[in-house]
Formats: sequence, structure tokens, C-alpha cells
Amino acid sequence: MSEGRKGSKEDEAKEFHVLEGREWKAAFAMGLWYSRQQTNNNSGNSDQIASSLNQYDSTCFISSSPVAPPTPAYLPSTTASTPSTPLDPIYHLLKLYTSPTHSLESFLSPLNFGPSPTDYRLPWHLYLMFSRVLRKRDFEDRLELGDEMDEEEREGNSVRADQVTISYAQQLESLGMWEWSAFVLMHLELEVP
Repeated sequence: MSEGRKGSKEDEAKEFHVLEGREWKAAFAMGLWYSRQQTNNNSGNSDQIASSLNQYDSTCFISSSPVAPPTPAYLPSTTASTPSTPLDPIYHLLKLYTSPTHSLESFLSPLNFGPSPTDYRLPWHLYLMFSRVLRKRDFEDRLELGDEMDEEEREGNSVRADQVTISYAQQLESLGMWEWSAFVLMHLELEVP
């Protein structure tokens, strides 16, 4: 809050919230910038990002907050945040970076990326990147297999990963791209009877 000032008409200033009317990324960035300025920069970047993100969360998710919630670009930033409101993918990326308990399922909801609940283009590609390539996160329902197998074979299966794969393959097939649909289906983990 910027405190107002009483005085003569020329010197008077009303109290206002500095972040009111700003997009969520600007509000978070300002918090990150000023938190870095106030610390001696001895703490790690992830600690500063985590503390700034926690401060942003505690400010924006209260009912009458003037700080914009992290809505996706296709929604107006004035949209009230509810538990079912989609959140910006960049916000989810920050949460994945700072919180080991943030779920990959909440990040990969198609509504976080666009208005269509059946558009699995980005969720499928990001799932493969985070889970299979970088091996940083995975769906919570992945079954771990026993220790008697090699590390490559020990990973287990995820029903949720197969659902995302099938949804993306169906999307491609409905667009007439059956060759790409077949390629995507090659990423199924469970055997199809």
C-alpha cells in the first residue's frame, strides 16, 4: 500500500494499492524484485523465488485482494479465482520449481493452456519433457516395479499418462492426422488387449 497524505489540495494524495490493476506476472515480478533488493543476495535464487511466490500466493488468493490471480492469458485478469479456475502455466512452472509437492496433474490440465478442455497438445509434450526426458516430475499414480529389474525397466506404469496420450492421439485423429496419432500412441505404457 502506498500511504496517502493529508494536506492542502495540491499536496493531498489518496492511499492506493501499488499492484491494483496490474497483471499477475507484473505483481509477482515486483515482489521478486523488491525482495531481492531487501536481502543481501546471499540466499539462493530458488529460496528468493519461493519466498516471493509464497508472498504472492498469500496476497492474491484472499477474497478481496486487489492483486490479480494467476489466470491464463485467454481469461480476463479480473476473473475471480476459485479452486476450479484454471491457472497460468507459468505460475504452475514456478510452483513446480519451488515446491516438490506441487502436482503435475494440476499443471497439465488443458484449460491452463487454452479454452478447449480437449486440447492436449501442450500437456502431452510437457508431460514427456518433465517425466520422460528430464525425469523431474511424474504423475502421482505411477506404479513402481520391484528392484529385481534394471533401472530402465523398473519405472512402472501410469494410467494418467496413458489417458493424456490417448486423448492427444484422438485429437490428432479427429484432425485427420492419423500418422501422428499412431506415433503418439506408440508412447502408451500399458499393454492394450
